[in-house]
Amino acid sequence: HSGEELQPQPDFYKTQMCPNVLLTGACARGAACNFAHSGNELRRTRFPSGREIAQQSHRTLLLEEARSLAQMKAQIAELT
Repeated sequence: HSGEELQPQPDFYKTQMCPNVLLTGACARGAACNFAHSGNELRRTRFPSGREIAQQSHRTLLLEEARSLAQMKAQIAELT
C-alpha cells in the first residue's frame, strides 16, 4: 500500500480500565501499564473517521461489577 492508502490507527492508551486493578485492586505493571488505573486516568480517543469510542467496554463494566460484589461479600464476612 502507498502512504496515502494507510490510515492512522487510533490511540487506545488508557481508554479502558486495567483488568488487574478491577479484579485485585493492584497492577504489577504500575505506570508502565497501558490501561487506566483510576477513573481520572481514563481518556477518550477518536478514530480517523472522527467517531469517538466509549471509555469503558462492556467487559470492563462487568469486571467492575464483579469486583464490587466480591468486596461487598468480604465486608459481610467480616461482620459475621
